[in-house]
Amino acid sequence: MPLNEKQKRFALEYIVDLNATQAAKRAGYSEKTSYSQGQRLLKNDEIQKRIEKLNAKRNKRTEISGDWVLGQLKKVADRCMQEEAVCDEDGNPVGEYKFEHSGANKALELLGRHNKLFTDKIEQTNETVVRVKDYTKGGVSDK
Repeated sequence: MPLNEKQKRFALEYIVDLNATQAAKRAGYSEKTSYSQGQRLLKNDEIQKRIEKLNAKRNKRTEISGDWVLGQLKKVADRCMQEEAVCDEDGNPVGEYKFEHSGANKALELLGRHNKLFTDKIEQTNETVVRVKDYTKGGVSDK
């Protein structure tokens, strides 16, 4: 089913800030129901396809790709981790070095998340044994 104008507007507004509630408001949905409308609209497959297409167009237009973002994060991490000599008032090195740890930590965190080095959720597997009655032999076997 094709999207109506409000739904198309929602998709356009959503890619502005990735906030479904605000996108629903800006698209003309009721202030009172904008939260639930936004969540409902995000579950619509056609709207998801539209958002993906709009993101792809924007990425092409701005020349921003995943590779570019990762490259920039690497540059930030590398630059922040460069040791810089600490100098006295006269500009003489005092034998100590510093680096910008907060920028390095954040860039490394984002790179690590991208590479799935850290997980925020517990991954769990379950094994189930099904017992099937074999009526031809009168016994029970595990399958």
